[in-house]
Amino acid sequence: SRTELCLIGCSKKHHETPNQDHLKLLKPVECAVENWRLECAACVLIASKANEVSRKVRDVINVMYQLCGQEEKTLEIDEGFWKMRDGVIAYEQHVLRNIGFNVKPTLPFPFLLNYLKALSAPQSVARTAYAILIETFDLPLCLKHESHVIAAACIHLACLIRGFIPPTGRSADGSLIRWNHLVAVTPGALEEVGLVVLAYLESLADLHQQFPLAGQAPQVKHNVN
Repeated sequence: SRTELCLIGCSKKHHETPNQDHLKLLKPVECAVENWRLECAACVLIASKANEVSRKVRDVINVMYQLCGQEEKTLEIDEGFWKMRDGVIAYEQHVLRNIGFNVKPTLPFPFLLNYLKALSAPQSVARTAYAILIETFDLPLCLKHESHVIAAACIHLACLIRGFIPPTGRSADGSLIRWNHLVAVTPGALEEVGLVVLAYLESLADLHQQFPLAGQAPQVKHNVN
């Protein structure tokens, strides 16, 4: 059917496998800040280079140093600075090797939009799926699941919430073919990701009940003369 052909076309993707030889811990760098801060600075440096937003290594280190709450706001160019700089460069190479130099990974959004279009999903389902996907960015799902799996799980949850039944098909032997099979997503993967997302959404709901006014802007009284 048209839906099946669209879903099969949407599921075609290319993945790069990181070099497994570099999946090991980097030797700790002895300097004035914690090593995880050096790694964060390295990630900022990689992102600036990947998006052609030029930032000097010294500028990134200065911002990192100031955010550490150091008493000295200005970082002198001394032995301590060069240790931090060497540490940031080392972590930059470490991160790049671990991700296989794939600095522009495929995000779930294109898969989400293509799947919704192929399923002819109503606007309510599309909005719900998109909102759920936005919330998943606070979760480390991308470390375990591929982008198309996350997108499919968000659509699956949205369909359950909105009561929308996606179209199905039949194989040559008459067995039922569900839409997630056409995009190479197993029911187990849908359930696994869905449970993680639901647990997170429930925690947000509990937080909202505890602090119901947290998302509301405060009312300011203006004196009119």
